[in-house]
Amino acid sequence: MNDTVSALLSVLGDGASDALGALGLILYLGSYLALQLGLIRGDGWLFPALILGASSSLILSLMGARFNPYSMMVEGAWATISVIGLIRLYIIHKYRFSDEEQAAAKRLGPGLAKDRARKLLSLGNWCDVSPGHVLTREGRPVTHLIYVASGVCRIQIDGANVATIGTGGLIGEMTYHTSQPATATVIVDVASRILAFERVALEGFLDRNEDIRAALEQSVAGDLRQKLASTTQTLAENRRGGKGHSVNAAT
Repeated sequence: MNDTVSALLSVLGDGASDALGALGLILYLGSYLALQLGLIRGDGWLFPALILGASSSLILSLMGARFNPYSMMVEGAWATISVIGLIRLYIIHKYRFSDEEQAAAKRLGPGLAKDRARKLLSLGNWCDVSPGHVLTREGRPVTHLIYVASGVCRIQIDGANVATIGTGGLIGEMTYHTSQPATATVIVDVASRILAFERVALEGFLDRNEDIRAALEQSVAGDLRQKLASTTQTLAENRRGGKGHSVNAAT
C-alpha cells in the first residue's frame, strides 16, 4: 500500500506531498472555523466529512517522503473517529420514529435533533391505561411526568370535576421536579395511551443533558401558558353567567 501511494505521489510530482499536507491543514482549520462561526453544525454530516478529508490528505502526505509514525497515528485516529461519527449519523437518520413517537418528540423536545429526542423518549415507558385508572392523586407526591399520547383524562379538585386533559396534554408538569403534592387528582376517563417518565430518573437524566432540559422546560412552559389562558377564559365566562367549557387545568 505504501509503495502504491509513493508511486502515485511520484507521478503527481515532487510537490504532491506538500500539496496534500496543505490541503489537509486547510480542511482542518477551515472546518473548525466554519463550526465556530455557526456556518456548519457539529452534529451534521459535513463536519465529520471534512475532518475525514483532512486526515486522509495528511495520511497520504505522510506516506510520502516525510513519514512520521506519531503523526500517522494521530491522523489515523482522527480518520477513525470521523468514520465512527458518520456511521452514527447514518444509523440515526435511518431510524424512523413511529407516528406516536414523532408526536411525542415534537411535544416534549421541540427543536431537539432526532438522536437527542430519541434519547429522551427512551427514558419513558409507554403503556395503555383503562378508564378509572388514577394517574395522580390530590395531596400526594407526583412520581411521574406523564404525556398523554391519546385518550382523555379528567381532573378533579376536592372531588369535583373541573377539567379534562386530552391528546398531547401533560400531567404532573407543575410539581414533578419539586416533589410537592399534586394539586389535583387525574383519572383516566377514556382508554388512553401514555408515556410516563419516573421523576427521579428524569431529573438525573436532565442534570446530565442540559440541552434536553431546556427543550422540555420550553414545552412545559408552553403547556402552562395554554392552560392558564383556558382557565382564565372559563372563569370569565362563568362570571358572565355562561356555562363555560372544559379546560386543561395545570396539574
